Amino acid sequence: ERELKFFEMQRGMEEQLLRREDESRQLRMRLEGEIANREAQLANAAKQIQLEKDRYTVESRKKIESKSKDYVSAALDTLEGKEKQFHRMSNFWTSLGAVSLLAGLALFAYVTVTSFITLPSTLSWEFILFSAFKGLVGLALFAALAKYAYLLGHLNMREALKNGDRRHAINFGKFYLESYGAAADWGQIKDAFEHWNID
Repeated sequence: ERELKFFEMQRGMEEQLLRREDESRQLRMRLEGEIANREAQLANAAKQIQLEKDRYTVESRKKIESKSKDYVSAALDTLEGKEKQFHRMSNFWTSLGAVSLLAGLALFAYVTVTSFITLPSTLSWEFILFSAFKGLVGLALFAALAKYAYLLGHLNMREALKNGDRRHAINFGKFYLESYGAAADWGQIKDAFEHWNID
């Protein structure tokens, strides 16, 4: 009888153990299913976030490219206008210098000729010195004006060439931006435009 009771108790315990194992297996399967669902939801959410990030990145890069193109175009237009202005000023001052030299030579020739035409009957050293001094002063004034005009012409030409070099550097940056704009990061773009303001 005791053995029978132990046997029934053992069988009851085994049944209870089997039930517990079955419950734990079902619980484990349910938890694994929930975990798989949550992982799938997280993967889907991560995929959506990545797509949104890519879309935002593409939109922001397009926005940056359009704004940078506008800025670069405005800078190029401004530099081109300044370059033309400096060329015009250089040509003006160089022409004024050439005209000044010619006017100085013409004045010197005129003073020399008029001095010989109006020669007094008695030639004195004072008259010769006065005529020569008058011609040299006129020539010196026109030579100084010519030197000043050539100096200003040179400075304006130098500024025009500097603006041309700047335009060239910005055009290189623009080419880089158009070629690699979507794939380039900020450091690369900054390096491409770094040397536009050269001395």
